[in-house]
Amino acid sequence: MADFAVQEFFGDFKVNKDSIDYSGAIGMSATVVNKRGEQVSVGFDVDVDASAGIDWETDEQPTGWNYSTDQPTYTSSTYAVATDVSVTSVSFTEGQEFYIDNEVYSLHDAQSIIDPSVLKQLLNPTIYASLMAPSFDRKAEDIEPEEEPDYFDDFDMHGDY
Repeated sequence: MADFAVQEFFGDFKVNKDSIDYSGAIGMSATVVNKRGEQVSVGFDVDVDASAGIDWETDEQPTGWNYSTDQPTYTSSTYAVATDVSVTSVSFTEGQEFYIDNEVYSLHDAQSIIDPSVLKQLLNPTIYASLMAPSFDRKAEDIEPEEEPDYFDDFDMHGDY
């Protein structure tokens, strides 16, 4: 098996407080060996449940020089990064067709062309974890850090809280 590629995500990535989750179908392509030992191109859909944690990183960069203290000034930014992707389930999407060398087959008919052990390998969660990681990373880039509370908002200028 080679050339695994995600063709399309049909589900949504959802951001929770401490994780990014994906549940839905994914259109896939790969090159596998058929029962005659020949390489064939396959296209198929799988249903996947996966998640990645969210870590927050801070970056500081010099932005100038404070001449009165003779020290550099810095600005910092906080951004989200996705941790390792965990895939909890992978299954062929029910009722979807298999495309084998541009011919359409049901899953049942595909088993007469591709050995069931090869089809089982197409459901290996490890493959999907690495293929989905860049999409989780891109989703993490879109997450804005929560604003730090402004402690002065609750302070009444008259000394009342």
